[in-house]
Amino acid sequence: MAHNLAPTVNCSLDDIDLNALKTTSVPIVSGHSPPGLALVYVYLSERFPTRTVIAIKNLRLKPHYKQLVQEAILANSSGASPASPVAGMDQQSAIQYPSPGTSGLLADLKTEVLRLEGQVGRIEGYESTYLQDLARRAAEGLDNLEDMVAAYLGRIFPRVGDATVTQHQGGHPPRVVLRGGRRAAKQARRREYHRVQSLWRKHPARAAAEVLEEPGEDQVQPPLQEFVDFWEPLLSAPSHNPGILCSPVLLDEAHKCRVKNSTSAGPDGVSARRWNKAPNTIKLLILNLLMLAGRPPKALTRTRTVFIPKKGGSGPGGYRPISVSSVVFRHFQKVLASRLQVAGVIGDVQRAFRPADGTAENLTVLQTVISLARIKRRQLHLAALDVAKAFDTVSHLALTDCLRGVGAPSRLIEYVACLYHEGVTVLEAGGEVSGDVRIGRGVRQGDPLSPLLFNLVVDTALGKLPTEVGFDLAPGVRVGALAFADDVILLAETREGLQIALNAFAKQLSRCGLVVNPDKCGSVSLVPSGRQHKVKVVDGGFVIGQAPIPSRSVLEVWRYLGVDFMGVATITASRVDLGRALARITKAPLKPQQRLRLLRTYLLPKLTYGLVFGRLTAGRLQGLDREVRSAVRSWLRFPPGVPSAYIHAPVKSGGLGIVSLSASIPSLRRQRLLALQGSSWEVARVAAGLDFVRQQLAWCDRATPSAPKPSSSAEFAAALHESVDGKELRQCSESLISSQWVDWASEGIGARDYRNFHAVRVATLPTAVRCSRGSRGVTDTLCRACRSGNEHLYHVVQQCPRTHGGRILRHDAVAKQIAGALSSSGWDVERERLYHMPSDQGKKPDIVAVKPDRSCIILDVQVVNGSMDMEQTWRAKIRKYDRDDLRQAVSELKGVAPNNIRVMAATLSWRGVWCGKSATELRELGISVGVLRGVTRRVLLGSYLNWWSFYRGTSLHPSLPPPPSSSSLIPRAGVG
Repeated sequence: MAHNLAPTVNCSLDDIDLNALKTTSVPIVSGHSPPGLALVYVYLSERFPTRTVIAIKNLRLKPHYKQLVQEAILANSSGASPASPVAGMDQQSAIQYPSPGTSGLLADLKTEVLRLEGQVGRIEGYESTYLQDLARRAAEGLDNLEDMVAAYLGRIFPRVGDATVTQHQGGHPPRVVLRGGRRAAKQARRREYHRVQSLWRKHPARAAAEVLEEPGEDQVQPPLQEFVDFWEPLLSAPSHNPGILCSPVLLDEAHKCRVKNSTSAGPDGVSARRWNKAPNTIKLLILNLLMLAGRPPKALTRTRTVFIPKKGGSGPGGYRPISVSSVVFRHFQKVLASRLQVAGVIGDVQRAFRPADGTAENLTVLQTVISLARIKRRQLHLAALDVAKAFDTVSHLALTDCLRGVGAPSRLIEYVACLYHEGVTVLEAGGEVSGDVRIGRGVRQGDPLSPLLFNLVVDTALGKLPTEVGFDLAPGVRVGALAFADDVILLAETREGLQIALNAFAKQLSRCGLVVNPDKCGSVSLVPSGRQHKVKVVDGGFVIGQAPIPSRSVLEVWRYLGVDFMGVATITASRVDLGRALARITKAPLKPQQRLRLLRTYLLPKLTYGLVFGRLTAGRLQGLDREVRSAVRSWLRFPPGVPSAYIHAPVKSGGLGIVSLSASIPSLRRQRLLALQGSSWEVARVAAGLDFVRQQLAWCDRATPSAPKPSSSAEFAAALHESVDGKELRQCSESLISSQWVDWASEGIGARDYRNFHAVRVATLPTAVRCSRGSRGVTDTLCRACRSGNEHLYHVVQQCPRTHGGRILRHDAVAKQIAGALSSSGWDVERERLYHMPSDQGKKPDIVAVKPDRSCIILDVQVVNGSMDMEQTWRAKIRKYDRDDLRQAVSELKGVAPNNIRVMAATLSWRGVWCGKSATELRELGISVGVLRGVTRRVLLGSYLNWWSFYRGTSLHPSLPPPPSSSSLIPRAGVG
């Protein structure tokens, strides 16, 4: 029976896959299938070549999928075609929101509510009858609609335990202090190891933060009452007096703005996963009812405030308050925020919370301005401002005034006023919860709408800056301010101009309830000296109100958007001491795979931002790479000679996936600089064409490693596969199962086994051939046991007679695992039965399995040499058992038709690399990815045990002298 096998993508099916499969399935289920179509699954598998038939079958059995198909059929029957989340994702940008007061807006919204009401009645559960009645009454006009929607959600979506967030409840658990004698110290180390491992299992990010923190940086969270005493007066102080909510929510828009499953539940206890699994019709109707109500429901707007420690902070003020509201309400707020963003109410100067690389734009413009002032000897004055408690003290009245000033619809202004007028929260700290705290000012940090509202306030202050003040980048292009949320820098070419800009900016902020903190501000003044042909850094003498702004000297360090400046010069790229951080990771009680994950996921990304934008040389990047490789080699106990490409090649290609900084940083810097040319901000586009950016791009070209050194992930993979130790890994990318144990699926592997698996994979275990590197021709490299070949690792593991028994044990263990997985999937499995045939001595396949539907497989296991084409080996094994006489013998014994018998082979190399087509076939049989990962680990373990038994063995070739009596010649397990 012929089978067309397509490559399998081993990843979960997300909502886009579900909707795409639903769209393809609806014509079949509705009776409109293509002419001559006999098999639904054949039709679907042809249209989804990256999915196996088994995967499609399992997916179509899920209740969520059936629900999507039912909704699509209902929509088709009502004459409406539901939008697909995979199509028209850019449609949101084309939505036109009419001006306030335009007639017909609510009529469209009511029409959509009534359309959804007709579909809800055909959905089982979810109190569909009540929801239909609510929708009809809402379309006719219903008071307190928002509260009725909140009450409905409380009944339908149950609480998921305690909604309190525990991951930010303060400092880390106390570290174990080592005191006492040797035994006590050993017990203390064990307790510390178990504590860190427990923290890693629950919260890897917190464990990583604890390891990377410098001693003395632990921040103990104060008790709840101190938070209440500090934050309640701050939050509840009164504010100073200084067609977005009308259009229906469509499926594309709702899908684009959905809440991630990993987000925390709000006070109502509704989890994001539970809400996202609800029928799309139910979610759309709820969102449109909230849109029609035009007022936020009190039950959903109630928040709980948790506190995240700021770096270097102390006391209650050293924590950042994050408001967590209902998941349903956050979904609705994301829809409003998306519409407000598209409306373009924020000026171009503000680069935060918008679809742009704002940090790259602001930093590049700042460095370009400084470079022009120094090279052209022009006067430059700049002031970096700090707004005290900006998000927590902004006036609510200022929010509505700003919305009114940009022409927002009246319904949106009333909505925001109601949202903040009735805002209530509870404070959570140390597992305790306070009473209700009324929110009198400040935006709700954590709310999707808050960043845009805050930007509006800052934008009004930026709009008060005089247009004639600034620094001219080019004729007709002047930059007077750089803004990223509340991180603002004002610029001018004269001292008087900057002081005027400071006065105007601070005055407008004060009207909005915000105050500039002079002590945390800073100014830099560059004044040219014509006689000395220099530009000097001088004291500008600027003030905010009556308070002076500190002036930064030429040797004083200040920071903007995470990049350090000394005077006007960009200094060392990153403040993270890589060597010290690596030493802390080495010292921490972690397994080697945890150290690699911490390096790959937390430490290197933490370095990347500063390296991309800071001052840097190619030599420093190469030095950082050497430090990283040295640490990795020590964690995995690699001997000298392991190719660097193994460390830097991607995991899917057979490497460790550790990013090479010398290869990635120049590329990342080049990408972000070139992206400035397409910026929506004219100032950034002009800066991209000036000398500073051109010089930076030239440095990127010089710093990028040139051949033969690899400069990309693909080149590192190629270098690995061309090396002696890595050539057998070139087929890793055919199946991701071959490499999943290296990264995210490594938690269940012991530390010693993990090191030994890598030693097998990259062939670092000591053999006569490997130990003779550098002394070939002097050292005898023939196998000490059989003298039939050179003693390299492949010979020891796969060929030497001394390890023949180990190869049989490894083969049988793999066959047993696969047979057990088939039995669990409903197959009747028979192992190693000899089938007699007239033509030869007979065949004994490892597995013959029959399913209740009388389909049968003949499967044989082989662990082969990975240096040859494994697909050819796989086909050769199939040809060996794909015989008519064997099919007939199995048919007579099992009672199945010969044409229902399928011959297969489980083929992988002794280094744990799967033949891609073999892994695909096994997945089609219902064998899970977890089982195949277990087979990979068992092969690696068996290969290592073969090497170990080889060195423990005593059988020698007759031509060799007897071994010395000392047992010290036997290598210790795990070394190398």
